[in-house]
Amino acid sequence: MDIRTIFSEKGDKGLYLYKHPHEKSLLDAARAELAKCPSGAHRLKIADVQEMAIHVIKGPDMMSFVPNGYTIYITAPVALRKPDAEFLMDLTSAIREAEQLLLGLSLPDKAADEQAHATLYHSRQLDLIVHSFKIAEELTEINGNTNFLDKIENYGYGELYKTYRQGVSNEELVDLYISTCPGHVE
Repeated sequence: MDIRTIFSEKGDKGLYLYKHPHEKSLLDAARAELAKCPSGAHRLKIADVQEMAIHVIKGPDMMSFVPNGYTIYITAPVALRKPDAEFLMDLTSAIREAEQLLLGLSLPDKAADEQAHATLYHSRQLDLIVHSFKIAEELTEINGNTNFLDKIENYGYGELYKTYRQGVSNEELVDLYISTCPGHVE
């Protein structure tokens, strides 16, 4: 089903009712900012090579939706006129999520057993988190402020980030991630 038909009975014209009024300037400024850092430039190159369609739609909160490897929707408040740290982090994570789908890391199958579902879901999530750490570090270094690393803390990944910075093994990082998941039982 096409998102336009979900939003409106008017078909293609319906999406325009939800299009963010500053979509073009937000995306242009985001691209300019992300191009300054290696990981951001890499994400943009992937989006360009794969011809990902990136849309910004109006919404009360920042979030992203990636229905497939070629389409990304970012919701942003109408008042947002230039990309902030959260917008940039959401955009790069959404591009990585689309890339995951293109690499075959599909969404967990609802019919899969609980363990297989959890393993795939959390593998994808940890991959997104680690990639966001790299982007946050690079943008922090370039911009000379901690807004990006503050977002990592706000997302609840402060301890995970500190452990990542220590250069621990992937196994240790996975163990810490699992121990911080809601409902985790030893």
